[in-house]
Amino acid sequence: MASCLSHARQNAPLSLLSKEIVNSRCAMSPGALGFFIRCLGSTGFVEEVNFLFDQVKMMGLCVPNSYTYNCLLEAISKSGSIDLVEMRLKEMCDSGWASDKYALTSVLQAYCNAQKFDKALSVFNEIYGRGWADGHVMSILVLTFSKCGEVDKPLS
Repeated sequence: MASCLSHARQNAPLSLLSKEIVNSRCAMSPGALGFFIRCLGSTGFVEEVNFLFDQVKMMGLCVPNSYTYNCLLEAISKSGSIDLVEMRLKEMCDSGWASDKYALTSVLQAYCNAQKFDKALSVFNEIYGRGWADGHVMSILVLTFSKCGEVDKPLS
């Protein structure tokens, strides 16, 4: 249902569905929560994503795993909320989940969206150092720096 609503851009019913999930106290797997977070995030509902994540976790309806956190970071990264991305990444690591390629790619995207170039390059260097740099990661970095007239900066 969430997928259909998000693809059809039925934002109001999707927002209501996220509240109903919490109100129903229905347990869900980390994968199901991650999928729902991605559906909400694709429509720009960052506040709803955070509320849902916190409530489901607090009520014991789901124990988030690395996939759930990666979906959360991806949704937040699109909003440009650097503080929230950093807080959730720290929470993820404090919960015992290591930052992986997907988490770091979302952090890179957030820094690029906020034009925090030094931090973006630092995250890119970490991704590159771990051997995780691929076409997608490179395109995020090069596109962002190109838009700002700094295309030679990430290539040096």
